[in-house]
Amino acid sequence: MTSLAFLLVHAMVNVGHLRLVKHTGANRFLLVIAVILNLVLFALLFAQTIINGEILTWIAVIFLLVISFIIEYIWRKKNHQNMHWLGKN
Repeated sequence: MTSLAFLLVHAMVNVGHLRLVKHTGANRFLLVIAVILNLVLFALLFAQTIINGEILTWIAVIFLLVISFIIEYIWRKKNHQNMHWLGKN
């Protein structure tokens, strides 16, 4: 589960870096490749946990993903922060 979390967090850090690429001067192509590779590896590892019958692992991952988005939504709503990640202004 730690590996799944690491891959997902690392992909999201790179997505965030893509949003700031004009300020950092990073290579956009390498960031896109990093995001894609992290998400592919996440998907493969997630599929392996399902195939191996480790049901508690993938239920926990799905649960934690859903909870994290709910907490993020509530936090941003409460603090009047932007909701661009939901397609709202």
